Amino acid sequence: MMLIYKRSIVQLRGTKPAFEKLLEGIDLKKIELDTEIEHRDIVREKYQIVREHELLLMTLRRGEERLAPTDDVIDLKPERAGEIAALMRSANPEFWGDMNAERIAASMNRNLWLGTVVDGRLVSVGNTFLTDIVGNIHTVATDESYRNKGYATSVVSALVREILQANNLAPDSRAERQYSRP
Repeated sequence: MMLIYKRSIVQLRGTKPAFEKLLEGIDLKKIELDTEIEHRDIVREKYQIVREHELLLMTLRRGEERLAPTDDVIDLKPERAGEIAALMRSANPEFWGDMNAERIAASMNRNLWLGTVVDGRLVSVGNTFLTDIVGNIHTVATDESYRNKGYATSVVSALVREILQANNLAPDSRAERQYSRP
């Protein structure tokens, strides 16, 4: 399976021979490639990797969840897009260094953004994209000085609750890598 979004974001899945064949057909100048970890060496042969990130995807079915919301989580609106982008950039500058308020605000019509606010300050955020058949958590970011206090757990628990209210299944479980090149 190959999905190309906006001529730069590519998702590839499949057996090694199928993956190699699909990869041959990609001739894009700038690419962000998401694939299974077992295909890492094939990607490295074709591309000079600028950044490599390991992502862990998990499956959760309705009824299996053990949610642990301990803090108030709010629905974030476009007025907070700048705060969200700043929090993401500070939480992981390498991955989200170019995140900006415009990108966040544009995503708010298709993604659900939730967060935790402490003393008026946004300290943890997360988002999910929901469809009729599946929802997945795209982003989780917490201010470094507020980590290990349960804020991200509360945000993720609230996102999982939203996903499982809309669907019976959260995404498949497997390790993946995300590759980027200039």
